Amino acid sequence: LASGFATVSYSLPQPAAATVRVYDATGRVVMVRSLAVGRSGQVGLDLRSLSAGVYLVKLSTESLTATHKLVVER
Repeated sequence: LASGFATVSYSLPQPAAATVRVYDATGRVVMVRSLAVGRSGQVGLDLRSLSAGVYLVKLSTESLTATHKLVVER
């Protein structure tokens, strides 16, 4: 990810409120976005303030959690 922007697309088994959290390599939360109740959609993340490195993006609802690796390059 060199541009500083990422789009997270999601599709849930049932409509639910969700939260996207971005974690750095030490496990510290560096960004949080709350999503409206829905079954699917996209959320844009402005990551320009983050340093180059590896991050984890975690989407979670009351009953579901999905985590993906994100690499920020400069």
